[in-house]
Amino acid sequence: MIEFHINDIARKSTIVFWPPIVYPSSKHVSPIYYFLLLLIKSSKKPEKILSWIICDLFPTQWTVSTQKPPLYAISLLKGENKVVNYAILDEERVLHVYTPKQNSSYGYKSLFAERTSRAKITDEGKLNIYGPIGNLVQKLELNEPKLSKFWEQVYSSSPPHFFSFLTEIALPYPSLLYQSIYRQIVHVDLIPVHAFSKPGVIKPENYSDLLKSLFTIGFYSQKFIPIVSTIILSVYEIPTVTAEYVSSPLCIVHHIAPALLSAINNKEFIEFKDKIINYIKSKEKFNILEKPEELGKTFFTTMKYILDAASLLPMSIRQIASLISTFATIRFNSRNDLITILSDFYSSLFTDFCLKDKDFNVTEVRKLVYMTFKYNKLIPKYSFPGWNERIEKKFVPLIHKLVFELAKPINNVEYQAPSLKKLDESLGCIVGIIVKNQKSILKEVNELESGKFRTTCLSWLFASSLVLQFDFLENDDVKAAKAPPMIGLSPLFMDKKRSLFFSALSLGIDCTKFLNDDQQTDETEQKPINVYDENGEQQNIEETEQTENENEIKNEINDVQSNDDFVAYDSVSSSSTTSVFDYPFAEPIVDKRAAFVDYPIVNQEQSDISDFSSSDV
Repeated sequence: MIEFHINDIARKSTIVFWPPIVYPSSKHVSPIYYFLLLLIKSSKKPEKILSWIICDLFPTQWTVSTQKPPLYAISLLKGENKVVNYAILDEERVLHVYTPKQNSSYGYKSLFAERTSRAKITDEGKLNIYGPIGNLVQKLELNEPKLSKFWEQVYSSSPPHFFSFLTEIALPYPSLLYQSIYRQIVHVDLIPVHAFSKPGVIKPENYSDLLKSLFTIGFYSQKFIPIVSTIILSVYEIPTVTAEYVSSPLCIVHHIAPALLSAINNKEFIEFKDKIINYIKSKEKFNILEKPEELGKTFFTTMKYILDAASLLPMSIRQIASLISTFATIRFNSRNDLITILSDFYSSLFTDFCLKDKDFNVTEVRKLVYMTFKYNKLIPKYSFPGWNERIEKKFVPLIHKLVFELAKPINNVEYQAPSLKKLDESLGCIVGIIVKNQKSILKEVNELESGKFRTTCLSWLFASSLVLQFDFLENDDVKAAKAPPMIGLSPLFMDKKRSLFFSALSLGIDCTKFLNDDQQTDETEQKPINVYDENGEQQNIEETEQTENENEIKNEINDVQSNDDFVAYDSVSSSSTTSVFDYPFAEPIVDKRAAFVDYPIVNQEQSDISDFSSSDV
């Protein structure tokens, strides 16, 4: 009976949105959901309860697809004059033979299409294909003879995976190949995405192209949230994974933010980032030992504007930051680990450019920015008087508050569907990555399909809907010497304003009566909605509180340059003889490449980017 109710929950869960929604259309869903909430709240080790929910709650029929493969086999055929001919066996076991269209760089014409029943390797190494009545219908000479054994097996009850044939592919790709890759990626089980993202399967240098292609496919199929969730859980489900690994360039999660920014092509934010880079490049080559103040000016100016750029972040970036923070809370249940992962998510938007940009100045500043967001002490090469103190006093508190504010749940984010041309380019990129990493990908896919995988997109998103009922981001109890378990702090629904914002996170129902024994509330009508007000009426989410929090952070960031203990001045007109590390200053910048405006930094309305320093030393 319990399994039946769990199946009902699985059927009524909507995982294509973030935050995820569980529809209480069945009378059995709400009691079980609230029972799980109470288990988490009352547990001394809530992460153990969540681990059970993620790993064992949902039966495997909700996580493994039973659909036929889009294609059974594909191979290049030997042809004259280097003509690229393809043999393809589709899901109905119809054999297709294609040859490129004449005078065309794109598209194929069909030479043969007939239903088949079996294949047999001849003594000459060729492949005989037989029809339904046992008649020979086609003879094939594969460009890679070793694939012939797989062609024999595709007609058995346990055919090899389609990726077994992707050892050699040549352009142009047949349209059936694009369709097959697309359908496999957007399958309900998302096994190919799971396999691509597993550590060690694909080389880190391919992560960026892989992510941008998967995001494009997600935008087109409206499965962006499940795809991103699967990418993250493929790392988080590993028992030995650490927050330090997740926030390192070796992990695919580290590359999500810059890849998403590139995929959505937010010009405003990208242009602002380019201005910061051009500002750094405009400086003379840093001589750290002789003129550390020059590096100091550039570094602290860069940090200030990186923090100030938070107001330009696209909503899609903030939505995924929320998803990552929730998954990280479930996996690590540690405030420090959560800060580490969120800081890396935000800083990667600004430090990824150095992976391609070899400019010396950019590289040096990037190292400092990366270390600051990691909360590391600057190594001896940069340990000049006052740097660490200024970073800890002025920047670290802002980073903490900023990353938590950016990670608050946001829904109703729209993603523009890409063009078919861009979709084809992304699918072609995926094909190339599969061919380059065919052995490791195929091994992981076979293990996942055999049922050896531990967690799924459904289980993680359902667990997230539970966790989001608790205030695990900013709570005074966390700072106490003997803080309770992180996830079991306090329900968000104790605050009506916050409950309005978070009511879309699961059932859209007032949970106070289930989580607080001393408060009685009337029953609320159960409806599959996103947001309810306190009277049970559907309404739009109020953004007032969120906007106020953003303004508060922005004001604090501005305080870095306008605090009373700062003396800002124009370096041209000032007669002060104080050291550069004693007071901040504004150095007018003229950079024709970036079209900067000369201005004193105290004038915010005219400001673009200008040097400043701290007075904390």
